[in-house]
Amino acid sequence: MNSSLADKAHEKFQGEEKIIWNKASLEQALGCEVRASFSACGVSINSRTIRRGEIFIAIKGENFDGNDFAFDALEKGASLAIVSGADNNLLHDNKKVVVVKDTMVALTKMAKFARSRIKGKVIGVTGSVGKTSAKEMLKLALENQGNVFATEGSYNNHIGLPLSLAKLPEDSDYAIIEMGMNHAGELADLTVLAIPDIAVITNVEAVHLEFFKSVSAIADAKSEIFNSMQAGGFAIINFDNPYHQILVSKAHNKQLNVVGFSETQKTPARLISYKLEKGISHIKAELFGREYEYTINAPGKHLAYNSIAVLAATKIAGAEVDCAAYNLSKFHSVKGRGEIHHLKKITVLDESYNASPVAVKAALSNLGNYQAKGVRLIAVLGDMAELGVNSANFHKELVQDIIKNKIDKVFTVGAYMNHLHEELPKELKEAHTDTSEQMAEIIKKYVNESDVILVKGRRTMKMENIVEALVK
Repeated sequence: MNSSLADKAHEKFQGEEKIIWNKASLEQALGCEVRASFSACGVSINSRTIRRGEIFIAIKGENFDGNDFAFDALEKGASLAIVSGADNNLLHDNKKVVVVKDTMVALTKMAKFARSRIKGKVIGVTGSVGKTSAKEMLKLALENQGNVFATEGSYNNHIGLPLSLAKLPEDSDYAIIEMGMNHAGELADLTVLAIPDIAVITNVEAVHLEFFKSVSAIADAKSEIFNSMQAGGFAIINFDNPYHQILVSKAHNKQLNVVGFSETQKTPARLISYKLEKGISHIKAELFGREYEYTINAPGKHLAYNSIAVLAATKIAGAEVDCAAYNLSKFHSVKGRGEIHHLKKITVLDESYNASPVAVKAALSNLGNYQAKGVRLIAVLGDMAELGVNSANFHKELVQDIIKNKIDKVFTVGAYMNHLHEELPKELKEAHTDTSEQMAEIIKKYVNESDVILVKGRRTMKMENIVEALVK
């Protein structure tokens, strides 16, 4: 490779970004020799998006082998490449290549080392729905109260979480780690790495039922986040959720302090009132005996619930709640998770990232808030995910919320949503298609001025195709 190009790229990043890894720390983490002296500002497993000064880790997947892209990563200015094979002589002879037996094991070791060296608070966030929004809220709430690190996007699984931890700067005052699962045992593996000081569980709902016998079993799986927490840690739990007692019992078994958040019960964190005005959520909450009033620049009562959990975590982590509440006024819904497109003639509510029964019902309720004279409320709904043998019924039951929220017209996409299509009253029923691409062509010709259109469906339905057709 042209080492001078890589060296120049490496020189440019120094002084611009925080150094996370060097030769000494990586040798300590991996327990092996690193031949090159280096400094790294991050970690990547993607040679296409790698930035100069990052460590490239060659992960093997079902359809790819990261080792094939190590040379490209180094050419783009990677500080180092960690590979599990160096048959290529150019790689083998390069001091910036570290050969290990298993790169996934190496990534895990880096994650454990990075977690072990920080002195700040680690906040783990999980839940059936709302964890990404809660994580983003926490990041915003704490942003000017110390050095804050948060998981990027939805990097919350067996690869994404250790990758996130491997990027964790040593001087982080607050680390916000999103933790996801769709099978029992997955959170247990993740919490061994993250070891949260504070765990936030947004809710437990009928999500991933394809892999669980009951919602109670999902609650058991969510409680795995407590497994590696130290006694005296904190569990922040939604007491309005019917499965909260399972979580409370599991938390107490681990000798954790339980902090409830609720609207209907006298918990330390309590939602007093919620009002939506012109797309802005106005919230009054009580936290540990003191009232706060604040706004969120996004609609949805579910966001209000998440916000009181966020403020509770802020208080427990030792940050200022007043500052955090003020910061929340800058919150905007994440792309695909409630992002609002105010266009010249129409409004599009982009909920295209994923879908479950509780999330679709919340989105329909939000759409219902846009009722006004001359405004049509249109729902474009794609299949919901991983609902098991009762999937057809879960889709049919949405008709009740559609009617309750006075939705004017409903378009459906996918085999499971056809069950809803057949259940809909004739006056609400519009087109049904197998794919989002087909629906995109139909819906962009259908909408009229002043329409408000909700687009929501499971990730594999690619409902963003419909959003893109509408916002062009």
